[in-house]
Amino acid sequence: MLAIVLSVVSLVLASIAIFWNIYKEILLRPFTDITGMISNIHHGGKILGPYINLTILNKGPGDLIINSIVVKRSSLIRKILHKEIFASIINDYTNPYNPKMPMKIELHNTATQLLTFDNDCFFKEDNTHIGYIDTLKRYHWMKKKHFNEMKKEFNKTFGQYSVI
Repeated sequence: MLAIVLSVVSLVLASIAIFWNIYKEILLRPFTDITGMISNIHHGGKILGPYINLTILNKGPGDLIINSIVVKRSSLIRKILHKEIFASIINDYTNPYNPKMPMKIELHNTATQLLTFDNDCFFKEDNTHIGYIDTLKRYHWMKKKHFNEMKKEFNKTFGQYSVI
């Protein structure tokens, strides 16, 4: 009888642990929306730019702390072979319009980073994703549609470097 009671108790504890892990990893995960565009800044009669304007919206459930901007070169074959290539984009501390990293984004707020848009930016390489990485090493990627629109603009402005 004691063995059955211990088995039932351990089954209940294991079930609670499994459901907590699922809840923590899926439902408590921060949801974000990242958009991007090529834009200029109009300030005091001057036009600055163009810049790659990356905006992240924190949809919750809590605050989010972003550490850096990352790009990824990936494909189905690279995923299967574990050959995805990641790179970090260094924050432009000389641009007074950029918030400093790491940046805290409160619930339902946005943060914007301005990256230099020139013929030597990350679009020159065959990167397939851009996004942010947070303090818990979770990646938040821009939707492919927005990324491809910006890459088309890059190819239109500076010539065809790589296939989308």
